[in-house]
Amino acid sequence: MFGMTRKQFKKKSSQALKDTGPSILLLMEITRKQQKKTIPPEEAKTKLDRIRENVEGVFFNYEKISPPAPYRSLYFKVLRLLTHLQEVVTSNQEYLALGADQQLEESLKLLEEFREEFHSLRREIESI
Repeated sequence: MFGMTRKQFKKKSSQALKDTGPSILLLMEITRKQQKKTIPPEEAKTKLDRIRENVEGVFFNYEKISPPAPYRSLYFKVLRLLTHLQEVVTSNQEYLALGADQQLEESLKLLEEFREEFHSLRREIESI
């Protein structure tokens, strides 16, 4: 069987990022409500668990592809980005467990870093 074409790789990569979009928006909503203290911890935990499951699913599906050799580094960037999103979710879950405002600030910082990385990577994928 032949390897993946550039067009196929671009489509799979774009789809992986697109599939994480709703999770990112939900995570931003949760953190905003946590800052305002308008979301019950149980509700936040349930939503964060759903986000985590979604991100894991996207990661495992994307991990299975076999990118063309010139795009292997971009493939690894997408995998790292998905791992970074998982770290943001975990950080937020730690905030729920500890209840420390410092942990929420750390989670917000990680989320902002992730968003910058996400937009940069999305532009890079669109340009191939």
